[in-house]
Amino acid sequence: MVNKIDTVASKQVPFFSIVVPTCGRPGMLERAIGSLVAQGFTAFEIVVVDDRPTAEPLSLSCLEHDSVRYIQNTGAHGVANARNLGIDQARAEWVLFLDDDDELADDYLTTLHHAILADADVEFFWSGVRVFYADSDKAVVTASDWKTKEIKLYKDDDATYIGASYGVALKRSVFQRCGNFDVDFPVGEDTELFVRVMSEGIKARAIPHIGMIKHETHVERLSTNYTKYADLNIYERIFRKHRAYLADNRKVYHTQLCWASLVYINNGNFSDTKYFFQEFLTLGHYWSYFNMGCYRTVHYMTSTIKKWCGLSISRASA
Repeated sequence: MVNKIDTVASKQVPFFSIVVPTCGRPGMLERAIGSLVAQGFTAFEIVVVDDRPTAEPLSLSCLEHDSVRYIQNTGAHGVANARNLGIDQARAEWVLFLDDDDELADDYLTTLHHAILADADVEFFWSGVRVFYADSDKAVVTASDWKTKEIKLYKDDDATYIGASYGVALKRSVFQRCGNFDVDFPVGEDTELFVRVMSEGIKARAIPHIGMIKHETHVERLSTNYTKYADLNIYERIFRKHRAYLADNRKVYHTQLCWASLVYINNGNFSDTKYFFQEFLTLGHYWSYFNMGCYRTVHYMTSTIKKWCGLSISRASA
């Protein structure tokens, strides 16, 4: 059942529809929507899709903002389904995605709007991100536990390296041509979609601007649930589904093999890691491995060994 509260139906059609799937993280959702209503550019609507299993509607002050449309998608259908519902309800020509645990950076919509007007042929934009990692192993993470560890800027050929909440903006017509998120992918649904979009020859562009603030490693984050990626054979399924395109686009295949090896090494599955890494080596482009994944591989291997050995490595005091 879908319940819809449409508070903006009578207003002018917005330039952006920002789809925000959420599932039981009200504090994070408040922060995410707060980052949207603080934008200098205001010609947008916020489509919040509540994917909790309960039939009780959310009662949050942020949902009362004039730009918010609240859709109740009772039943916990998953993030792909929630985003698809948001896409179907979007009224703007351009659709953006914001996960409820992330924030839009200041004035990103203004920067994105200028980029769209400057290059009418581009139908797929994304931005750089500032990543915050929790400096704590606590179940409840406070603001003081977060530290900026990484700033990522991307190039125009990095479209299959990013996730949906990377300042991504797609023309709604792209979904009409390429389809929506594949609901058979509980995780990795964004990677699969972006490989599919690029296989259709959609023109894409990276904006050299920090558009998204991402909060990584909190206990509820799906994109770092490597066990689910491994158990559901997400990358193997992507390779099978897009075999022809990946065969003709070795750099894209290389990128996904690198991610697959990182997933399995972090999950402690060194047998599959070895297989994907050997396949990766047959493609060449060794430098890009070090550029993209070597640091992460070492980090994940160290974390895995630490877990296995039960070691506690204390940080040096300042």
